[in-house]
Amino acid sequence: MVQQQSAQSSRLLILGGTTEAAALARSALGRFGHRLRVTTALAGRTEEPAPVSGFVRIGGFGGAEGLARYLKREGIDLLIDATLIDAARVHGASNYRVIRDVIIPAALPHVFTGLRLSLQASWTTLIAAELVGAVAGIGHVLIVASLDIYPGMIFYGMAWVALLGAVMTLVLGRLERVAMPWLR
Repeated sequence: MVQQQSAQSSRLLILGGTTEAAALARSALGRFGHRLRVTTALAGRTEEPAPVSGFVRIGGFGGAEGLARYLKREGIDLLIDATLIDAARVHGASNYRVIRDVIIPAALPHVFTGLRLSLQASWTTLIAAELVGAVAGIGHVLIVASLDIYPGMIFYGMAWVALLGAVMTLVLGRLERVAMPWLR
């Protein structure tokens, strides 16, 4: 029962009462149904908003701090700012430009966060697999050194783990700066 509740507890907040926001709410509810609680936040500038799927919140948040408090208080897991897409459309952006100039740049920080976490998990799994059954590799060096009670070799293996992890993190950081120059 606990697993069922956690699967149903995902909450999505969509900022903007736009056509895109309404379509996102419909799509999210259509795809995830009862597993996702969708709330669309309208800024309050529309007197009679068109029907929006899910829950609707009208009014501002009181700035970034107010939005942060709301997200924490309501347990919001996911946030989509559909106002960015709307702003691009108002300025005449084509579908291609919306994807290239709005959606991809908005998604890239999350993509790189996923890459960092995946890198860490992959590296940990590789070393653990080598510890268990490899005949070569850093994990094998560590397990042989621990069985032979050879602290110098253990230190050597751990130094390589740290060095290679740092190099991979630096390379990923450089890729991140190249892909997202606006974060400099």
